[in-house]
Amino acid sequence: MLLTASLVPALAQQQAPTAYFVVSMRNIAPDKTAEYLAFMNDAGKKFNQSRLASGEIRGWLHMRLTTPLVPTAGYNYVSVSMYDKAPELDRAPGEWDVHAKKAGFSSYAEYSAKGRTFGPTSRMELTRVRNRMGDAAVGDYVRVAQYSIPRDHLSERLAWLNEYAAPLNQQRIQAGGDLKGWGVSTLVLPAGSEAGYDYSTSVVLKTSSAVIGGPSSLSEADFKKAHPTKSYAAYIAANNRWQGLAKLERVRVYHVLDKLGALPQVSGR
Repeated sequence: MLLTASLVPALAQQQAPTAYFVVSMRNIAPDKTAEYLAFMNDAGKKFNQSRLASGEIRGWLHMRLTTPLVPTAGYNYVSVSMYDKAPELDRAPGEWDVHAKKAGFSSYAEYSAKGRTFGPTSRMELTRVRNRMGDAAVGDYVRVAQYSIPRDHLSERLAWLNEYAAPLNQQRIQAGGDLKGWGVSTLVLPAGSEAGYDYSTSVVLKTSSAVIGGPSSLSEADFKKAHPTKSYAAYIAANNRWQGLAKLERVRVYHVLDKLGALPQVSGR
């Protein structure tokens, strides 16, 4: 399967009360890269434009993995389908044929078979968006950090990120620098021993140099702009506590190659 398989949700609105991402990771063979990209720029885009127009998805991203460039990553391209509510996992036979025909194929089976000739799908994930602000454009970079945390601390961690990190990142986005977007998601599937992490944070950046340099240090003055009534010292102490509880599992950086629709705007779910 080239992209994702889920049932149709409602058409996206400007403010999404909930949002879910289905992430499809592909391992494209080096000698198939040019052909794969040509396919995605034509048939892949038409297929997902049809899904977007039908209201099945609210947006779609196609990205290339830039870091780490190692075989152990297991994939090198990612497609992200964005939904307004949790997608169901079963699909009636032929239900996607209408989208495949818009892409120039007689059926979804034919479209999917063509996609498999470029390389296998190495992993698929369903994530729930807990907070999402800003947007992304072709040419931007997306840095995703994945963390594991004891399950009895996850809800508290999400609440803390919503209370403290969200206003700070909103302030940075509004300042008009390299930061264009920020978000937090939790992993729904796969679960158990196959999960590999519990939640992730992501930032959208305009330039690769911003990815390498990382975020600027947070001064007390900047903290007070976003949190005028809160204690900076207490924030630093709490942040140090979280660094001991939340284990960074991996960091991935992606380059946005194509985009349809808009990223959802979700506040503290």
